[in-house]
Amino acid sequence: MDNAYRILGVNLNATDEQIKQAYSELSERYRSDAQAIHELNNAYDSVMSERRLNRGTTESSANGGYPYFTSIRHLINANRIEEAEVELQRVPVQGRIAEWHFLMGTVMSRKGWLSEATRYYSNAASMEPGNTEYQQAYSSVVYGRQGQAPGNPYTPYRTSNNNDWLTACIVCNCLSMFCDCCGPRNRCC
Repeated sequence: MDNAYRILGVNLNATDEQIKQAYSELSERYRSDAQAIHELNNAYDSVMSERRLNRGTTESSANGGYPYFTSIRHLINANRIEEAEVELQRVPVQGRIAEWHFLMGTVMSRKGWLSEATRYYSNAASMEPGNTEYQQAYSSVVYGRQGQAPGNPYTPYRTSNNNDWLTACIVCNCLSMFCDCCGPRNRCC
């Protein structure tokens, strides 16, 4: 653990705020070095997890001693969805806080089970209404299921517009220029 503090450039007595500031500055400095960022992220996660455990924060006590949601996020980000789901299933019911529901929603979404993802995201968003990450995930899956997500080329239905007849007429006229499909010198429109 001392190595994690050394990587962050702080001592064991540093406050959480000092650790966050050091992490932020180092992230900015080494942003183009993937290996350094990886080590920095691991050190920061390790230090903050240890501190939560030692303090007995509400997250640590609320989730029944399962303060490893960060590692589950890493599994999801590494596309190790099945492993993440197994780890989430190990959390007892009383430890299934909003973060648990959010992560389970993400697992379900990655598996393509959108109705399940919607349910879990909804639970997370209602448990912590001020959490924008949970709210955005819920909105994204709801709008995605309706075909209204930004950039979604698939919509639930196509409405007709007044230019459909014009398009048909132009196509017909173009075709009749190349052949006499509608009879000699006749136009479709």
